[in-house]
Amino acid sequence: MKNGRFYIIFLFYLLVLGCQKENNQYIPRFDIVSKKTDGLTTDIFSISINPTTNTPTDEKLHCRWDWDGDSIFNTRFSDELEVNHRFLQPGQYKVICEVLSLNGQKTRNSLIFNIQQGYSPPKANFIVEPETGHFKTDFFFDAS
Repeated sequence: MKNGRFYIIFLFYLLVLGCQKENNQYIPRFDIVSKKTDGLTTDIFSISINPTTNTPTDEKLHCRWDWDGDSIFNTRFSDELEVNHRFLQPGQYKVICEVLSLNGQKTRNSLIFNIQQGYSPPKANFIVEPETGHFKTDFFFDAS
């Protein structure tokens, strides 16, 4: 009888352990990576995130970007971990990336970009309307 009680308690203990919810509090850790952080307003920057910890189940991470550091995110969460961005105005930008794991844990990291005014040659735009006509057709030329 004493042995039977031991087995019942042991089985109950195994049942309780098997029913406990797994504490999956994985918090994603990452670095923001860019080949350069100084550039011009005419440059396009390739920016990516590099996870520094392994996900417990190799789950996909999702990230969103705040391009000017105001904590108002300019993109939605996406599983694309590499983006291209162009800063249109000169200045210093604190780029914030927020990463979300499947269990709802969020982590933020930031990187500073220093942007100078860039200059590019103008692109000519020449319009003739109408495109075809005869010697009495009035043509409109616009080279603005």
